[in-house]
Amino acid sequence: MDSKAFVLEFRKAVVTSKSDVLILTHLQPDGDAVGSAIAIQLILDQLKVKSKIIWNKVSHETWKTWDVFQEAVVGEISDTSQYPIVITVDSSNPDRLGDAKRFLEHAQKIINIDHHTDNSLFGTINWVHDASSVGELIDAWLPLLDVVYTVPLAEALIVSIVTDTGRFKYSNTTAHLFLVMNRLTALIGQNRYFELVNFLFAEESLLKWQLISIAIQNLTLVSDGIAFSYIDRDCGEEDGLVDPILSIRGVRAAVLARPVGNQIRLSFRAKDIQLNIRNLAQQFGGGGHIHASGATLPLTDFSAQIEEIKLVVEAYFNE
Repeated sequence: MDSKAFVLEFRKAVVTSKSDVLILTHLQPDGDAVGSAIAIQLILDQLKVKSKIIWNKVSHETWKTWDVFQEAVVGEISDTSQYPIVITVDSSNPDRLGDAKRFLEHAQKIINIDHHTDNSLFGTINWVHDASSVGELIDAWLPLLDVVYTVPLAEALIVSIVTDTGRFKYSNTTAHLFLVMNRLTALIGQNRYFELVNFLFAEESLLKWQLISIAIQNLTLVSDGIAFSYIDRDCGEEDGLVDPILSIRGVRAAVLARPVGNQIRLSFRAKDIQLNIRNLAQQFGGGGHIHASGATLPLTDFSAQIEEIKLVVEAYFNE
């Protein structure tokens, strides 16, 4: 399906809907998920289509100072209303939606928009392509709709793109992406872009630095340039904990395990472009991108599980 065909299907599905459209994204949504979900809602607003976003364990503390986030129309997972049209963003399979996946059961149309190449194509309409972020994918077909780039919409796309490229330091950064960013930043202005990036990256919570400290203390090298670590306390909504490990000189890839509620979350990152970290994540039932992936396991015996995970990671890189 090309951009024109997708836009025709998208318009046909959402504009003819006689009820609110529901927008879903993955558990503990990151910047790409938050930015792209809000971008979709802003697009629907211009199309005169009412919508609600379901935030599943979002960090309100992280996003509370961004006015665009505060103005989003949200719903609750406990809402028992029927939503015939559901749009999912940044979710490679229904399980990534957590409890919100139940909204897919009665949906007449599921519009699946994602940039993970291992997406299971669970939608009735799928727009899945390899890209830096869902924000970049939205920008690719947005000019074909009868909408305009407003400042809030541009900000949402910027949040999506900037966060999922790691401020343009990940291997998913392309020359085309800078052309996209040139248009978006020109629209919101240099000063606003500066404020937005500072809001996203200039400050972190004290808890996050405490958790990072634990991860550094528990770090071991299981192979040449391969770092493995774990955090032995519940990390709650804190994200991005593996990135400081990857920034250590000589580390080519990093794996971090951490408990969140009754689960163990695994983060896989690689800065060596020759390493395929997604294949390792798939051994734990996860997936994602070649250089950035994740997985989730049921938490049973944390200490024993950490040793088992470490052995699998070590074996993978020592093959």
